Amino acid sequence: SLTFRQRSREKDEPIVFAYIGRHSPSKGINLLLEAAQQIPDQSRFRLAIYGRPDANTTSNLQAIAQSKGINVEWRP
Repeated sequence: SLTFRQRSREKDEPIVFAYIGRHSPSKGINLLLEAAQQIPDQSRFRLAIYGRPDANTTSNLQAIAQSKGINVEWRP
């Protein structure tokens, strides 16, 4: 039997948006970064990108995030 636990978020706790998967151009991670840039209050959310990095793609995505001032947690 499965037990479900409801998680509540504190009022000031940021919302976490996450991507899990291979860092490939076909996955559209760049679109996630573009969408994140459009959120007016950057302190209200956190972006986490997990998965197998690709040397060129990951470094390009990291450069985009840095140039746009998006705080991203990168994890393999």
